[in-house]
Amino acid sequence: MHLDFHEVHLRYYNGGGSVRDIRVVPPSRDLMVQAMETIRKEDLAEWYAGTGSCDIPTLLEHVYTGGTYAKVAIGRGHGPLMAFGVDPIGTGPGSVGSLWMFASENAESHKHSLHRALLPYLEEMQNGHFMLSALSDARNVKHHRWLEWLGFRFSEDTFAGPMGLPFKLYLRER
Repeated sequence: MHLDFHEVHLRYYNGGGSVRDIRVVPPSRDLMVQAMETIRKEDLAEWYAGTGSCDIPTLLEHVYTGGTYAKVAIGRGHGPLMAFGVDPIGTGPGSVGSLWMFASENAESHKHSLHRALLPYLEEMQNGHFMLSALSDARNVKHHRWLEWLGFRFSEDTFAGPMGLPFKLYLRER
């Protein structure tokens, strides 16, 4: 399944009985800056542990031009709920894609609807890659649960980033 790169509107019915809109759009620097206002502190700590920087909008410069796969899920009245994408590691049939993502504090209240709405995009991210990998800060338990719900399996404990902090490696094979 190929989803158009242009804005996609998804309607869903949440458990509370009200209908809400989630828009999934290409990323922009402005959206990433806006997302920083409500980013989960655990996700910001994970980016810092993995990169040595909290300047996520600058770290993601490569996604604004469409050079790699990335999307932003926006909730009506809530702004950016989540940003996610995949950076290629290698090329060819045995290539691996490295998943990245972060969520806002508001994402938790929409978690079930976000899961359902974003599954087709996970399949899109997997296209062209034999496997997706995701490194997650060992302290970011919600991120671990999210990855497992998306079909990733825990692979190993490892140390990563400029400070060599503990991370967990998750994998998702075709």
